[in-house]
Parts: sequence; structure tokens; C-alpha cells
Amino acid sequence: GSANISTAQIVDLTTKVQLIQDRLTNLAIYLNTATVSTLTDDILYLPKGIRVMLLDPLPHHITRSPSLFVALLEHLLWYPALILAAIGIYSNRNTLFRRTTGSPELLYVFLLLCGLIVMWGLVEGNFGTAFRHRGEFVWAMAVFTGLGFARVRLARTHGVTDRESLDHSNDD
Repeated sequence: GSANISTAQIVDLTTKVQLIQDRLTNLAIYLNTATVSTLTDDILYLPKGIRVMLLDPLPHHITRSPSLFVALLEHLLWYPALILAAIGIYSNRNTLFRRTTGSPELLYVFLLLCGLIVMWGLVEGNFGTAFRHRGEFVWAMAVFTGLGFARVRLARTHGVTDRESLDHSNDD
């Protein structure tokens, strides 16, 4: 048997082939003009990426889009949590990095937090995806935020003058 192919089918097939050829041509043009990121480019971009991951949207970004208002409301909790997490990391630095009496669990959480922030900081360029990916390390931030809160609470109850006992409160 011979197959009967109509003129309309041939025209349809020709149109599809032409569309695929155009797509492949456009892909080849894109691939030839795309710049390859170097290690230097990545290192130079990292501070901006970390800012996008941790701090964006900044308060002055609200004029860009009204939908950022909800994200800024969340930042009423996020910014203090970042500060408390930094205090928690700093005040527990001996526990984090002490080889014999340190906490391997806390070190693991710290390294995971830093790794996720750097990884997403290298690839995130816009706030929307960064905001969603931030959820991957919120739990680790919560651990250090709790430690920072405990440290601030301890400092408030012991007062500023009792600095010696504060400095040794995490030595166990």
C-alpha cells in the first residue's frame, strides 16, 4: 500500500518543520551570545545575592509594586529575627567552633544555614524566587534567633554591669 497524503497535510508538515527550524535557529543564536559566568563574576555578585536573599524587599522598594506591602509586613518580624540570629551566632561562637566541647549539631545547623544562603545568593536575581527560597533556611534562622533572644533576655535580667557572668554563661 501506498499512502495517500493530501496537499493540506504536506503544507501542515512543512509549516511545522519551518517552525522547528526557526526555534533551533533562535536557540543557536541565544547560545552563541550568552555569556558564561566566571568565578570572579559569581564572587562579585554574591553580596547582592545575599542581600536579595536576606533583606529584600527593602522599605524603599514599596514604591515599585503595591504587592510588596505584604512582604514588607512580614519583615516586621524578619528584620528583628535576623538581628537576634546574628546575636545568637556571635554569642555562641565558642560553642560553634570549639573542637572538643562544642556542639556538632549547632555547627551543622550553622554550616547548613551559611551554605544555603551562599548557594541561593549565587543564583537568585529577583526578589520573588528569593522570597520563596528563603523558606528553606527559616528553621535554621529560628534556632539562632532563639539563642539570640535568650542571650538578650539574659543580658537584660543581669544588667549591663554584670558583663563577666554574661561572657561565661555559654561556656558549659
